[in-house]
Amino acid sequence: MAGYGLLFIIGVPFTSMTQILPFIMFGIGLDDAFILSGAYKRTDKSKDVVDRIEDTVEEVGISIFVTTVSSISAFSLGCISSVPAVYWLCQYAIPTLFLDFFFQITFFIALIVIDERRVIDKRRDCLVCMRADTSYNEIDEEAEDSLGKYMLRFANFLMKTWVKALVIVV
Repeated sequence: MAGYGLLFIIGVPFTSMTQILPFIMFGIGLDDAFILSGAYKRTDKSKDVVDRIEDTVEEVGISIFVTTVSSISAFSLGCISSVPAVYWLCQYAIPTLFLDFFFQITFFIALIVIDERRVIDKRRDCLVCMRADTSYNEIDEEAEDSLGKYMLRFANFLMKTWVKALVIVV
């Protein structure tokens, strides 16, 4: 957490309440990452990777910016608290939120581009020096299709009236 390091250098006191901040930041950062990756997956796959990233940022960039600004504003209001632990927590949260936003729009988007280029080049996930065998893709598609069929049957089973009643009774 770069925000912690920055505030340690400045000399802001570390309290026991500031220990919960990484969990808050993890939730906010993960939410932004899900929004970015979901928007990227919805883009037209026939376009170039850079064009898809541009479309992604155009679609969700403002919403990520607005949620970050509102979170920073909320923690800024917490800085007027007379409770020292809350005051210091908010002091730690503000630069951490800013850095989280900065890393989302720079580093995470760059990682999406690198990963997409790896997929286009048919490279493996962890061993990028090795190419993936394309014959497994047919098996994966069949497995996904059979899993989807199973989940649909299971969902239809759960939606039966007697199953709903049994779930409520149990």
